[in-house]
Amino acid sequence: MSGCKLVITSRSLEVCHRMGCQKIIKVNTFSEKKSWELFLKKLDRVELSPEVKEICKKMTKRCSGLSLALVTLAGSMMGMTDIHEWRDASEELDESCMGQADMENGILPILVYAFNRLKDPKLKSFFLYCSLYPED
Repeated sequence: MSGCKLVITSRSLEVCHRMGCQKIIKVNTFSEKKSWELFLKKLDRVELSPEVKEICKKMTKRCSGLSLALVTLAGSMMGMTDIHEWRDASEELDESCMGQADMENGILPILVYAFNRLKDPKLKSFFLYCSLYPED
């Protein structure tokens, strides 16, 4: 294949080895500062009350610097205005993440939480359909 390049992305190095990748580029997770910036950008809020800001910081840390987790979680929180809703969301996320210490397994509860917050049944069905074909 001259002139062609194929880029494969995966969280698993094993996938890269099985595919016979010629060059493996490991992408690091975001720093705490970059995580916070990405979360705020996706949240699309100009101002946060001190209490909401504290909850957001805690949620950002829960994402372990993983861009998918940060973007997904912030996207699911967009439009929240009531402090009680923020507290409930934080508690629900804490409960779903119990026992999920490492970052690879820790992303699943965040994705499940965001999925459960989807309002459009067609969108939920689409994601459920995609889950029938699990690939890395």
